[in-house]
Amino acid sequence: MSNIPSVFRGFVSNVLKNHKENKGYNLAFRSAILSDKDLAQAHKERIIKISTGIVEELQESSAFFKSREKKRLINSFVFIYNIINAIVYHHIVFMDLFQKDEDLIDYISNLLAFTIEYLQKNSNIENIL
Repeated sequence: MSNIPSVFRGFVSNVLKNHKENKGYNLAFRSAILSDKDLAQAHKERIIKISTGIVEELQESSAFFKSREKKRLINSFVFIYNIINAIVYHHIVFMDLFQKDEDLIDYISNLLAFTIEYLQKNSNIENIL
């Protein structure tokens, strides 16, 4: 499990870059999904589809992920998507949570590794699928 945070660094870095480059769009999209139930549902389905793809890739390339139940991993990645976006959104929109982006990326990457391990041991999240 010790090398798992490194798996996430590139992903978190891309999310951060996307949020910075598309700040206006992201703010407008958040507003839109709050007022449009169909758009919100489509967004949820997209998150599940993306999470499923990530899990399938990881299960092909990692013994750790291969040994885990696919449905629980997908639920975990949907949960993780929400964690990443909430933290990055607040970092970009409201206040810098860390002085350097690299520190934020390291923090979130380690948080994600812990979250996956925790969620695989505990079924405390809502069954998303």
